[in-house]
Amino acid sequence: MRSEIEELIKRPWSSYDEAKTRSEEIDRLLGFQISAIEEALRAEKSDFESWVHVSPQGFQTPYSELYDIVQGFRPHFGLRWCDFGCAYGRLGLILKWFRPQDDFVGYEFAQARVVEGNRVLQIWCGFESHLQQMDLRKSAVPADFDIAFLYDFG
Repeated sequence: MRSEIEELIKRPWSSYDEAKTRSEEIDRLLGFQISAIEEALRAEKSDFESWVHVSPQGFQTPYSELYDIVQGFRPHFGLRWCDFGCAYGRLGLILKWFRPQDDFVGYEFAQARVVEGNRVLQIWCGFESHLQQMDLRKSAVPADFDIAFLYDFG
């Protein structure tokens, strides 16, 4: 199953809509429970910072785009990556599978996304707690990284 998912990630994409649709399929194959979590977050009437008013494919970078981004950092390895607003931790999965010598930490506002992302990363990548809940408006921005990623779809 992993090789099938890797091929879906690496396959070139012709449009951003295609990349998002494929990412939704990858999320399903990985076992993410995104719909249920987003529905629960909306029901909580979480504040605007949790992006519950946007489709999950709208606030997450597609896997294939993340794959393309990390390929651009060859031949540098052993890098420390930080994802601010990591949602369910897609970048962590990409790095573990395609750049296992790199390190990753992701920060996300919504605790439910952190818990689910860590659950799936544990199953597929064998590591725990690389996603952490953090309100970056109220916390010092961590500085122990070589590369920071922040996806702003707006």
